[in-house]
Formats: sequence, structure tokens, C-alpha cells
Amino acid sequence: MFTGLVQSIGKVTLHEGSSQGVRLGVQTPFTDLALGESVAVDGACLTVAAFAGGAFQADVSSETLDRTVAGSYRLGSSVHLERALRVGDRMGGHFVTGHIDGLLTVEAVETRGDCLWLQFGNVGHRERSFFSKKGSVCINGVSLTVNETGPSHFSVMLVPHTQEHTTLAQLSAGSTVNVEWDSMAKMVVEALEQRFAESLKNAHH
Repeated sequence: MFTGLVQSIGKVTLHEGSSQGVRLGVQTPFTDLALGESVAVDGACLTVAAFAGGAFQADVSSETLDRTVAGSYRLGSSVHLERALRVGDRMGGHFVTGHIDGLLTVEAVETRGDCLWLQFGNVGHRERSFFSKKGSVCINGVSLTVNETGPSHFSVMLVPHTQEHTTLAQLSAGSTVNVEWDSMAKMVVEALEQRFAESLKNAHH
């Protein structure tokens, strides 16, 4: 479990094919990572398989490569890093599982005062139920508040602190990002869908 508050920005030092998909290496300022520990890389929960020389390695499955931006990493790519939430830690963002739901495309970027406005599109009909105005969404591992909503899009506003401490300010129209919808919203929607399906089934008997 994570919070969506980026703790560090790492650099990709290894990206090579393996029998499982890709072996990813990331340079990090973390000095005490343990084997088997979970680290969110751009919001995707990965398991530390090796750690030495200020860098950790993790195996990225073919499914994760297909569903996240990890497939586009190159040597030197910057990635958001967050270690797993510990009991007793402050909960400054929102509950993030590290299980990426899919990819979104940046439709537009605008400077509004000292903030940066980003609009994300290609949201599916079902996924539209997972977010609402002033709700939470996790983009590339960053917990953000939904600013505006539409039939198949939504926007967020990046305050100066977020611009300075993440790579989101480097996004432009056409960029692809990881998205994890709010887990609470997903549970509610899925429970309602199940109840509705059961009601329809009973109505036909």
C-alpha cells in the first residue's frame, strides 16, 4: 500500500529483456532497501530483486509492460519512487495499491498563474464512474485531486510544489501516463454493478 506522495526521483540504469519480461534497474537515494521489499515505480508496485551500489533491480512482467509506461523506459529515464506505507506513517495523499489500471493520454497542458493545468483523455465509459470532481486519482504514482470532469476526460492542477518535486511538469499533449483509479471508488462501483446484475437475474426468474 502507498500514498501517492513521491519520495524520490530515480534514474533507469538497466532495461534488458529477461525470461519474465524485463529486468529493470533504478538508481535511488534509498540506502536500506531489503530484498523482497515493494517500491512503487511511477505508481507500479515492483519487488526489489537485487540492491547494490545505490541501485535496485526488479523484474517487470510482460503484462506490466503492456499496461504501464514501463515499456517505454530508456536508460536515463526519470521515474517517481515511493516505498510502501508503514503503519503509523502520516497519510498525506490517498490509499494507492500500486496496481496500475491502465494508460491515459495527455490531451492539453496550460499554464494558469503559477499552476499547471493538465487534461487527460481517452477515458472509457466504465472508468468514468471511478472519478468525480474533487476526488482522488493517481497519475504516474502521484496522488492528485480531480479538478474538472467531462464525458471522457478530466483535468488536474499541479501546484508549484508538485511541479518542482515530480516529473509531471515535463508532460505535454500526447504524453502517455499510468493511472490508478481511487480504490474506494472502484469498490463502490463494482459492488453496485454486482448488485444490479443480481437484481436483473432475479427479475428474469
